[in-house]
Amino acid sequence: KIDMGSASASTMAIVQSAMGSAAGYLDLLFPILFKYILKNPSFFEKGIGNEKEIQGLVSTKFRSISSLSAPASLLDSDTNTFLSPVSSDLPKGTQTAEFQIIGDLSKCRAIVVHLPATGDQGFSLRREKYAKPLYQQHNIGSVLLMASYYAKRKPKGQSGFALQTVEDIARQSYSIVAEAVYIIDSLRKKYPNTPVGVTGVSYGGSMAGLAGLLSPHDIAVSTLVPADRPVFLDGVLRKTLPQSLLKKKEAVLKGIFDKMTFDPNLEVDAKYAKERKKRMSYVQVSADNDGFIPALSSERAYAAMSRAKSNVASSLHRLNGGHASSIWLCTAFYIEKIVSSFSLL
Repeated sequence: KIDMGSASASTMAIVQSAMGSAAGYLDLLFPILFKYILKNPSFFEKGIGNEKEIQGLVSTKFRSISSLSAPASLLDSDTNTFLSPVSSDLPKGTQTAEFQIIGDLSKCRAIVVHLPATGDQGFSLRREKYAKPLYQQHNIGSVLLMASYYAKRKPKGQSGFALQTVEDIARQSYSIVAEAVYIIDSLRKKYPNTPVGVTGVSYGGSMAGLAGLLSPHDIAVSTLVPADRPVFLDGVLRKTLPQSLLKKKEAVLKGIFDKMTFDPNLEVDAKYAKERKKRMSYVQVSADNDGFIPALSSERAYAAMSRAKSNVASSLHRLNGGHASSIWLCTAFYIEKIVSSFSLL
């Protein structure tokens, strides 16, 4: 006899696996979208930039982020802007941070800071897919940050969202994390009894992890399809780089990107680690068929965040799909995980 229940379950598993693989193949279309539809030039068309400056950013200045102190009134601006706390390390045109607030933060049960994915030059994606449902369904308010080098924060000469040098992405990453930590500090001062979290998808998830490590405050961190370091040498993003740069400087690029990684020792090195006991929860969602993020990078991200000294609880969840499909089609699932990050704290 054939067990129809088992046969049906087996068939469904095969179908789901096939759909997940198909969703992964969609990621392969990104280079075409990037170049021919969005009309971007290659990333790093002007090369690496100043390697000494990059070294200073990733090895020294990142560690100083934890000491940033923001006024409680930071987000009271009528223009929804503030001067970046690391403006002296940013080029002209990128120094003014821009943000949006969703919900009445004074009445919310929690607040989460949303960081942008690669190429997210507006607020609408994060506002409509994540922030509004969080507020309407869970009474969780949101602060959305616009990254330097994007939208109104582009430096002169940059076309699209393709950064011109590796130095640019080092400065962008540094400023995103610094501005996120600055916002978190302001929120904790203004709403001392309200839990605060930080979240992001893809590149934004990687930046959220770093902000969680470097914030001196209790923090709920949630990430969707993050990497533990820049993945321009892996997956589909490799096809967005100039071939001449890869041929001449791939080893140099790898060395730089390996230093721009999740490091749980960032907390240990920070001054506040000896002064108070911080609590951090961490929730990560990864995709089984991710065309952007290598499985090893995803695994290292989770391992690093779980080893952090302040970590009190971690959970890892997997989606049967690709990178882009997870971002666009799994909204409800990820919102649930953002909410759960506060429950773990």
